[in-house]
This record gives sequence, C-alpha cells and structure tokens, in this order.
Amino acid sequence: MANQVMRNQIADYIDTSGMNGASENYELMGLGFTKLDEDPGAKTKSKTYINESSATSKVDSYESKFKYESDLIKESKAGMYIYNVVHDRKTGEDAQTHYVRVDLFDPVNSTANNTAFHARKFNVSIVGDSVEGDGGEGVTFSGDLEGIGDPILGTFDVKTKTFTPDSTTDTTSSTASTGTGK
Repeated sequence: MANQVMRNQIADYIDTSGMNGASENYELMGLGFTKLDEDPGAKTKSKTYINESSATSKVDSYESKFKYESDLIKESKAGMYIYNVVHDRKTGEDAQTHYVRVDLFDPVNSTANNTAFHARKFNVSIVGDSVEGDGGEGVTFSGDLEGIGDPILGTFDVKTKTFTPDSTTDTTSSTASTGTGK
C-alpha cells in the first residue's frame, strides 16, 4: 500500500523579521492556520505546427501563490505578523518577507535525531484578501503569499529554524536571491 503524504508532513515557516531584518526569524505557520495551499501558477505557451493537428505546449515560467486562511489568534507569531502587515496596509518591501516550505516527509538523512529536511525558500509579498468575523464569532483573515523570482532549493533545520541553500543553487542571481518560480 502506498504511503500518501499527509498535510501535516509539510511545514510552513515565515520570516517575521521581513526582508529588511538583520537576521531571519522563522515562525511556524501552524496555530490558527486552517489552509495554506500552493499554486505553482505555471505559465505555458502552445503552438500548433502545420503538420500537426494538436498543439505542442511548454512551460515558460511560474507565478507562485500560496493561499492562506487563518483564525486570528494573538499567540500565533506567524499569524499576527501576517495580520499586522495587512492591518497596517504595508506596501513594497515592508510587505515582503521570506517563506520556507519544508518537506517533513523528506529528511536529509534517515537518523532518528535528524532535524533537517529538504525545503524551498521563497521571497514573497504578503497580500491580504479579507479580515472578517460575524457577531459572536472569532475573527479570520485570508490572502496570498505571492512569489517574487525563483525559489531557492535547500534544507531547513526545524530545531534551529535555519535555512541552508543547496550548493548547486545560484543565490547570486537576481531571481534566485529574490524568490519564487522555476
């Protein structure tokens, strides 16, 4: 029987120091979050050649988006960080940060004490869609983390909350150092 990966085997961390922080400070996007979906946003081009009846398609680029929905919980550092960006109507670099998606089902090595897993780091803009709550109900908020540039492949240590780029990842190019795509 196949072992299907469960949603709790993908961990999401957001840098609450923002893009201008002296050092990255990752917080788990867990408490309060009810949804955090990845939309790679593949952009394709199709062409039908004169000797073919069907089109040939290729992927040209990606526009990554991560749709989030969360209950507003004061103790959630990740949730409050995102809420405050939206609440305070921050724009530009003030609404940008780092986001890491960690594959907990894919450890770097198989030792029992392993705390490092394969991961992807994205630079993202925090976009708010709504902040709402009916009378007698809790407040919720939702929106997107929209990718900037290409992702950086690497590993993330869930104990130390540090991301390490793969040695094969070009972090000096303008797109790799700024975010999503590939």
